[in-house]
Amino acid sequence: MHESGLADRLLALAEAEARARGKRLVGVKVRLGALAATAPERLRADFEHLREHHGRTGAALEIEVDPDRPSGVEIVGIEVAD
Repeated sequence: MHESGLADRLLALAEAEARARGKRLVGVKVRLGALAATAPERLRADFEHLREHHGRTGAALEIEVDPDRPSGVEIVGIEVAD
């Protein structure tokens, strides 16, 4: 359940930023650091579930795993289009 809420929040933040730019979201890049407390596979599965089963954006998810970085989950970039 933690990952589902996490994926929902990440997607919501990225969508809001894209809207603020007057664009549509096409990609989200996140970094999982040492404190992420989630597996990349689980985060991806929940992200895909939100996209497919809840009518959310068709954005792609790119995950960078950096166990040497003392952080949790960070959005490091978004890709937008007109």
